[in-house]
Amino acid sequence: MFSWRYDKPYNVYDLYLNDYFKNSDLWGVEQFALVENEKIIAYVSCQVIKNDMWVGWSLRPNLCGSGTGHEFVEKCTVELISLKKHYMKDIFLKVYSWNTRAIKVYKKAGFVYYDKFIRVENGEDTEYIIMKMDIK
Repeated sequence: MFSWRYDKPYNVYDLYLNDYFKNSDLWGVEQFALVENEKIIAYVSCQVIKNDMWVGWSLRPNLCGSGTGHEFVEKCTVELISLKKHYMKDIFLKVYSWNTRAIKVYKKAGFVYYDKFIRVENGEDTEYIIMKMDIK
């Protein structure tokens, strides 16, 4: 189920490292998966915190770079807005600043730069970009 592995440096997104995803109490509430032949091919996480929706996506590695990522993000966004009744509000995401591939997908799907922050991870400064989508 959690078998895919990304090449470096994207391996920080490997599903087997994600303990949050392993919490089945959150499946269908904050976590959603696209499954084919009993294997996860895409994953979406969604949390509403203080009326702000925060989302994250993950595609199976062989689907990355295929030009379909923005369509996946767009369709998931529409579904999450409906499911969470999150109308007329912003949607946010955070992404490693070095992940230009994902940032390009998010921009194509309608997200824009909002802010950035630095977090210390494994003793090193790691920069994140925050992006948002205005829902009208």
